[in-house]
Amino acid sequence: MANTTRAAGAGLRLREQRRRLGLSLRACAVRAGVAPSFLSKIESGKAMPTIMTLQKIVEALESDLGAFFAGGGEAPDRLVFPRAGMKEVADADRLWRFAFPGRRDLKLALMYEEYKPRTRRIERERHPGDVYGIVMAGELTLALADGELRKARKGDAFVIPAGMEHMARNDGARTLVMVTAQIRA
Repeated sequence: MANTTRAAGAGLRLREQRRRLGLSLRACAVRAGVAPSFLSKIESGKAMPTIMTLQKIVEALESDLGAFFAGGGEAPDRLVFPRAGMKEVADADRLWRFAFPGRRDLKLALMYEEYKPRTRRIERERHPGDVYGIVMAGELTLALADGELRKARKGDAFVIPAGMEHMARNDGARTLVMVTAQIRA
């Protein structure tokens, strides 16, 4: 069974990283685009962020979710990464599994993602680098900032350019499964 980390358990680690960087609660919240009061609740364990909100906060803390949950990292010469050692983060609608946890030396972040049918929590997001993906099951709906909808079905590949505001969701009755990749800076 994979090592699953619930988003709610990350508050203390977020606070430690924020303090390590010398950021005030307010400065971190502004960087992440969240209310300072909400960030305070997350850090104290009184609120559970969605995966997307957690991703925004972790990026504001100059990290990414895979590295944030990996801890000490992997030996640099490792070639095979067993499923049991992969880190997962989940919320009510989504599950993300990181293929290379803790390997900041690798130029590619690779993730397996599942979205439950009819995603309820839909949030605007932007990524610091291009995101590439392929839909393995179900149907991905990308809602762009101008209101345009783009669909990717089973077998379709997609790319989301760096900085493009969008919302990713599953409007269908089946679980959406996709594999995504992002080149690290």
